[in-house]
Amino acid sequence: MLTRFQLEDFRIVGHYLGLVLLLVGVSMLIPIFVAVIAREMEPLGDFILSMGITCLAGALLVLLKFRPNQLNGRQAILLTGLTWVFVSFFGTIPFFLSGHFSSFLNAFFESVSAFTTTGMSILEDPNHLAYSHGIWRMMTLLMGAQGIIAFAMTIGVFARSSGAGSLYKAEGRTDSVLPNIISTVRFSMGITFLFVSLGAIALVFVMLFNGAHFFRAAYHAVYLSGAAFATGGFAPMSTSIVYYHSPLLELIIMVLMISGAINFSLYFMIWNGHFEEIFHNVEIKALVFWVIVVTIILSAAFAGDKVLGESVGVLLRRGIFTVFAAITGAGFQIFYTSQFADASSAAVLFAIMIAMGFGGSTGSTSGGIKALRVAIIFKSVVADIKRALAPDRAVVRVKYHHLSDRILEANEVSSAMTVFLLYVITYLIGTMVYVFFGNSPIDAAFDSIAATSNAGMSSGVLSPDMPALMKFTFIIQMWGGRLEFIALLALFAGLYYTVKPVFKDGINRKKDGVRR
Repeated sequence: MLTRFQLEDFRIVGHYLGLVLLLVGVSMLIPIFVAVIAREMEPLGDFILSMGITCLAGALLVLLKFRPNQLNGRQAILLTGLTWVFVSFFGTIPFFLSGHFSSFLNAFFESVSAFTTTGMSILEDPNHLAYSHGIWRMMTLLMGAQGIIAFAMTIGVFARSSGAGSLYKAEGRTDSVLPNIISTVRFSMGITFLFVSLGAIALVFVMLFNGAHFFRAAYHAVYLSGAAFATGGFAPMSTSIVYYHSPLLELIIMVLMISGAINFSLYFMIWNGHFEEIFHNVEIKALVFWVIVVTIILSAAFAGDKVLGESVGVLLRRGIFTVFAAITGAGFQIFYTSQFADASSAAVLFAIMIAMGFGGSTGSTSGGIKALRVAIIFKSVVADIKRALAPDRAVVRVKYHHLSDRILEANEVSSAMTVFLLYVITYLIGTMVYVFFGNSPIDAAFDSIAATSNAGMSSGVLSPDMPALMKFTFIIQMWGGRLEFIALLALFAGLYYTVKPVFKDGINRKKDGVRR
């Protein structure tokens, strides 16, 4: 039975929400520093104002409860859902003040896309975006990739709360291999810092070798490294990776994308010397198999689409990069947008849709249904076949290896199927909305899957001038995919059952007044 949220629940949640907003506000010191270094006076004012507004809102919310109680499971769900809404809203302010968006809604769309690591963009004239605004754009990707709640955990915001486990799971996380949740998220943050730093150093050398000035080279390197590991897909230039025309740069970015799409728990196993986990893990096996299958399909589709490649080598390079960009959810495009909109065949788009829908690993920065869930569903089908062929009294058990040897349980299959169906239903709803506004079914399906899987690619449906209903549909899909629906649906259901009796009582009072 569902119970209503009480005023005390909102006060406790508001306190912790305020702490998160204070953290987001303080993080704006980084783009402020960049603005000072780059001598960007107007952007400097944008971030000072944004930081002031965000910190003021956070401080007011903190004062809702001076001595907050520990979070329970219901409050954790409420906090997680509201955090993603509020952080996206206040993260919009610097985007809107940048002057690169025609409306606040467009800027809000960009903020949601960034925090959910989707990478879909309706930014106008990105080539002339200020360095400080570009760094903020990349930072929002990294915060969202880590998980906004998890990011707050790393500095002890929820240290006093017993609801850390519920918060961790509400953001779509599952595995916890360290003694506690706080240690797990701090380890994940350390891995993120390591890969982004190493990637940025490697990319700086590539940029300098190609003739870029040091400051510009460092900016592009940090931006691309952060966006690649966060599997967010934002790029400093409007033509994405095509701008650089560098196979070596593409290789480095591809390594970063793959690294971000691998379960962080696997890194912990490797850190402790369990290298055999790479070869035994069912999720890694499923990913490798799917990469091979989709690469073959996409390469065959490219071979029949002469516009997209000039030689076998170019086709292979572009095909492999596109597969990894789609499966990891990074969304970087190695083709011009016009090639997807006007030249790409339905076979190319279909192959990329399959890759985006599949997604990367659980407990990673990527989106999509996830390889582990697909593997569990496949294992359950195998189990059903075995049961059909086994003697009546035989007990059929199916094992799989994911960080440890496990026996497939009915609740795991049910959970995987639930999330799978929610993704598919959301894909279909989004497709119908975009078709309603005049887009072709294949293009509508492509962008719907990209938004829900937080993959970020677009076949041309995406536009700053698209109707508001389409923008809100994209936003809901991005939020739902990032939180894997359960937290978002639980938030809507909880709020509905909270306000329903209020509206019902009001209506009854009006009816009673009429009768009198």
